[in-house]
Amino acid sequence: MLKARILHMHLAFRYLAPESLNSMIGDLQDWYNKLPPQMHLQNLEGGLPHEVRRSIYHVHLLYLGAHMLLFRRIVAENIQRDPELSPLPHPSRELLSKRCPSALAAASMSARIFKLLLDENGIFQRCWLVM
Repeated sequence: MLKARILHMHLAFRYLAPESLNSMIGDLQDWYNKLPPQMHLQNLEGGLPHEVRRSIYHVHLLYLGAHMLLFRRIVAENIQRDPELSPLPHPSRELLSKRCPSALAAASMSARIFKLLLDENGIFQRCWLVM
């Protein structure tokens, strides 16, 4: 639902106020905080069946993908800003530098999860998450 909301906002508005972006970031964080502790990556035990662990990895990939989607939006807004129309920096400029470490961490963690899935034969030829 959160990713659908992010995509909708992306298509509906050319520019989003930093408050709107921060609200979506907060919603994502709230969703993650409500996950049962046993679903947090740092709490995954080796004793879980492969199917359960894969499902948890997939949930995290969707969550991390939402973070990366929001960051791409912030980057796009800063790149597309027309400096001739507005000589002031775009309001999401500060958000860009603030969210960059989080976006890099999300991309790095996604790569690690894909590696774990690959090691468990959890990535198959038509895996929609990889696409």
